[in-house]
Parts: sequence; C-alpha cells; structure tokens
Amino acid sequence: MDDATAVAHWNQNYPAYNGRALIYNNTIYGGSPAIYLRNTPMSEAKNNIIWTNSSDKTWGAAWYIYGQAPLRSTIDYNFSWAPNAVVAKINDVSQSWSQWRATGRDAHGLNADPQFYDISSQDFRLKKGSPAINSGVNIDGLNSDDTGSEPDIGAHGLRARTLPVLVP
Repeated sequence: MDDATAVAHWNQNYPAYNGRALIYNNTIYGGSPAIYLRNTPMSEAKNNIIWTNSSDKTWGAAWYIYGQAPLRSTIDYNFSWAPNAVVAKINDVSQSWSQWRATGRDAHGLNADPQFYDISSQDFRLKKGSPAINSGVNIDGLNSDDTGSEPDIGAHGLRARTLPVLVP
C-alpha cells in the first residue's frame, strides 16, 4: 500500500492552466506520499483522514506539496497520521506536525491514531471515541446528513453502517 501516490493533482502547464482538486471527506490509507499536490494553488482539502506508514525517505509523507501551493486556509480539518513518515514535505523540505501547522495549514486538524474499527481487515469505520468524530467542518451538499454535533472526518464516520467496496 505504500509504493505509489494515493491521490495526486499535478498541474503540468501552470500558470496557463489553473486546475483545481477538491479533496473532501476521504479516508486515504497508504501511499507514498498519500496526497501529492503540484502547482495547484486553487485546490482544497478538508475532512480527510490521511494515514501513511511509508518509510521511503524521498516520498514518504502524508502530504507532498511542490511548486505553487494551495492557500493555507484551504487545507484544514484533516486528520494526518504518519507514524513512520514525516507529516508533510513542502518543496522537498520535511515538515513535522508542528512545522506543518506553523505554515497555517490544518489549524483545526489532528495528528493522532484515528482509531479505525479493524485496520487488518480494511474496515476504516471509526471506533466510538475516535478523535475524528465530530471534528470536521460542514461542506454544503456533501456531509449535511451527518447526525453529530459536527461532521466526522473521513469517509466512514461513527454512524457508517456499510463497508466500502474495495477494488484492487
């Protein structure tokens, strides 16, 4: 699970093309890096659980941002967990959680074990008591059916009843 990038948006022709990736309410497990954004100043990422366990010294990070970066405030309310990797790399410079937050990103984000129900069987629902529960932000039209005080972070909150279909 850690041998390739999990999610990427690469704007090859910046600034002629001003593409935008909207990355909301995902649970991303694995990837080296988990999320790679290159020359994507219009992109947003909110309410995602990002777990990477890569020990790759070059690419191993939850976040890898290169070139023209998204606005700091558009990357927030994410749950980044990288127990054996750095949290982020910005233009090839490794960032700890405190350094990542000092850039203004994930001011409301979390850095801890998200407490999945059963990671060994790829059940990524949140256990009762997970710090990702009620820690997200409302995104109109996307998570308005959440019944907690605030949306859960990730794709499968505490109230998720079904498991995702995994496609190899």
